[in-house]
Amino acid sequence: MAKKVQKRYLFLEDYMADPSVHVFDGKLYIYPSHDWESAAPDDDFGSEYDMKDYHVLSLEGPDPMTSPIKDNGKAIDIKDIPWAGRQLWDNDVVKGRDGRYYMYFPAKDKTDIFRCGVAISDSPVGPFVPQPDPIRGSYSIDYAVLHDDDDEYYMYFGGIWGGQLQRYENNMAKDCGTSYPADDQPAIPARVVKLGKDMLQFAEAPKPVVLLDEDGKPITRSFATGKTLGETGYDLDRMFLTTSAITKAFHGEGWHNELAQGAILALNAEEKKTLTELLLRQEQTPELQSLAAKLNGEAPQQEQTGPTMEMSL
Repeated sequence: MAKKVQKRYLFLEDYMADPSVHVFDGKLYIYPSHDWESAAPDDDFGSEYDMKDYHVLSLEGPDPMTSPIKDNGKAIDIKDIPWAGRQLWDNDVVKGRDGRYYMYFPAKDKTDIFRCGVAISDSPVGPFVPQPDPIRGSYSIDYAVLHDDDDEYYMYFGGIWGGQLQRYENNMAKDCGTSYPADDQPAIPARVVKLGKDMLQFAEAPKPVVLLDEDGKPITRSFATGKTLGETGYDLDRMFLTTSAITKAFHGEGWHNELAQGAILALNAEEKKTLTELLLRQEQTPELQSLAAKLNGEAPQQEQTGPTMEMSL
């Protein structure tokens, strides 16, 4: 029997999701989105996720499974962001060269287009003071920033459907997000861009993130990972989303996912539909275990509890 994976629901008191996690000066901080019960309609573009502020959580002790989690209060509110209209979705925070903390967050502007905002704080828990305008040339969602060994900062981003990435081609809006690549065309890739020295603007135009298979060829189909898994409905053949969850996949004892190396989903249309629905509900069912085993070319084990869905940050 596979060893049961230890789990913990970190924060029961509120609706927190899609976190980025960082260790600053030896302490672990969690930067989630903060949902709430609003009257926004439930639609295909995520309007129901009407987030209006951010809170920062911190681990108050050495053990992530037992130490208390502290809510450090409101770090930023949408009413304090001059250009923002609605929907503060998931964010990321990095420590800059000047020792201050930079939060990169998506919000829809007054014309309902997602842009990337920047807010700065002297503390990892805030309060964060937003810049008066979004980053020029920014778009889409799910920003993740890498501080590389060369002391440069690189942002990875992109989310389709409600995240609007499908609207853009060569960094220009081509339509209102209603068109997707044809079956014989490459799937929509995430983007990467170097940040300027001031951390407040792009130093260059965003570029596509291209993943190569073992033969050095670009992967164009069935990359089933990313924060927005399932947002295209049941069309997993077109899924090619990576950003701050670039390593998010299916994990479990004895269950190995190789989609990142370019494997093709070996499921029929009905099985893909079922798999998507189960993953979105995160139900650990025998049916999900069976589909997971088939996906990896393995025979399902009767005593296994099935794969769990984790976020690798």
